Amino acid sequence: MLVNGGTQPPNTDGTGNGNTSFSFPVFQALRQQTSVFSDLIAHVPLGYGKVPVRYGDTPTERRGEEVSGNYFSGLGVRILRGIGFTPNDESNHNTVVVLSYGFWTEAFSRNPDVIGQTLYLKGIPFTVIGVTAPGFYGVEPAQAVDFWIPLQIRPELNAWGVPATQHLLLNSTRWWALPMVARLQLGITPEQADQALQPTFWQAATEPLGKLDFKTWPAHLGFEPIRGIGNYAESYREPVKIMMVLVSLVLLIACTNVVLLILARNAARERELAVRMAIGAHACRLFRQLLTEGVLLVTMGAVLGWMLAVAATKALAVWARIDSGFTPDERVLFFTLGIASMSGLIFGLLPLRSALRIPLEQELKSSSSGVSLSRGKVSTGNLAVAMQIGMCLALLVASSLSVKSLVNYKRQDLGM
Repeated sequence: MLVNGGTQPPNTDGTGNGNTSFSFPVFQALRQQTSVFSDLIAHVPLGYGKVPVRYGDTPTERRGEEVSGNYFSGLGVRILRGIGFTPNDESNHNTVVVLSYGFWTEAFSRNPDVIGQTLYLKGIPFTVIGVTAPGFYGVEPAQAVDFWIPLQIRPELNAWGVPATQHLLLNSTRWWALPMVARLQLGITPEQADQALQPTFWQAATEPLGKLDFKTWPAHLGFEPIRGIGNYAESYREPVKIMMVLVSLVLLIACTNVVLLILARNAARERELAVRMAIGAHACRLFRQLLTEGVLLVTMGAVLGWMLAVAATKALAVWARIDSGFTPDERVLFFTLGIASMSGLIFGLLPLRSALRIPLEQELKSSSSGVSLSRGKVSTGNLAVAMQIGMCLALLVASSLSVKSLVNYKRQDLGM
């Protein structure tokens, strides 16, 4: 569970995440409460973005974290190669590093001999001791981590990239910059944990700061389940809505193209059906034929679409390095089959409906004269084309506005 402290005390510094960040002395005090926690884990970024990294002669920038010695064991992360950290690595501030599977793949081409190699972080050599299993990107999946090191006392590797002249994480009582993740003991509820830890939390938080009034700073602990990418739902709600609208427009344009192709195919088959009915073919037999063709077309399209959806979902997760857990399941499959079946039946049987409604003599006469499209069919086709043009225009305008917004964000002066 993500540990929540409400707000940080007055006259302290933080990172902008005051509700989920704590000082190192608070972490040390709370981790001793083993009757409440089975594990209390700390993790903090090495910078607000990426940090300089070098392996061999290749310099690059990667996202890294300092973590407590029980980070991997407490989270239940499987180590693919080598070992994870131990409490001694944290207490001794050992210069060892564990790589993510993605970083190991990109930088070391999955070299099995990576264990023991040297990775330089801001010029300081670290020895690679492990590689995590695929699918683990850190506690915050939207900000995938490339490597982890034990909590460090070195000024060059201060948390958040903050100069040590301002604060040093492990020595400061007034810098609330350390996020924590807790695993409660079996049978302990968040409410019980808050009540049991309140005295310890208050003492550890206020003792270095002098006297604080509880009314001024109503200290309390909260515990929220880690929901992975769901924690970012509020931040990404509006952008996702805009993206879904754009995707829907693209889908509608593609569907319109398919409708036009089916209408053209249906118009071409009406003469064939009229001739077959004129020489004695029964409507039921034609119905079965068209139904079989429609089902076959739907099945092939659904299978191909399902395979592409599964492959695209996995490829997108690997490319974005986000373990969202999203994957097409049986509900998506049944919904897709239902929509595809309805579409196949409707458009597959339209030629038979038209052939039954129009007298055979009229159909054969119009077909022989080269005029096979009625006003209704022409109107339907024109309507589909008009809709497609309108949707393309809307998509073009929306895409242009999105690109313009991205350009404006890129040119924004952040004062840094």
